[in-house]
Amino acid sequence: DGALSACQGALKRGSFAYRPPTAMELMLFTNLYSGLFLLPASLYSGQLKNGAALFAKVGDDAATARAWILLLNATAAAGQVFIFLTIHFFSSIMTTTITTTRKFFSILLSVRAFGHVFSAVQWTSIGMVFGGLYLEIAAKLNARSSVPVVHVAVDLSKKES
Repeated sequence: DGALSACQGALKRGSFAYRPPTAMELMLFTNLYSGLFLLPASLYSGQLKNGAALFAKVGDDAATARAWILLLNATAAAGQVFIFLTIHFFSSIMTTTITTTRKFFSILLSVRAFGHVFSAVQWTSIGMVFGGLYLEIAAKLNARSSVPVVHVAVDLSKKES
């Protein structure tokens, strides 16, 4: 998320000779590039052949599977539209914050619903994720505050004799 977020943020700023891409263009090109990587992998692993065979089957079970797959793809596409619109209208960092928070609450609800227990390492990871989110929000609030920040520059190139 962090690397992709930084790249999308650079594209959105439009610091290049071309205009920044729209949300839908960003989504299109992201999906096309991912297809360039996933198509050879799906061919090599045999998943493309298995998927095509599932869509070619006849019967009630195959029809039900096709309907569920199409519904899954439609909801995934709708989710992508919202993600790329959030990147376009806000920022890629805001999108990363929203998706990370959503994932965390999904995990907590799953743990609560199914009675799983977190290990100490997992709790530490959760603390690190939300500590990072807290620092990010605090830095943004600090940058927006009207209190001037004093920056001290130190010239390390001069040597004392």
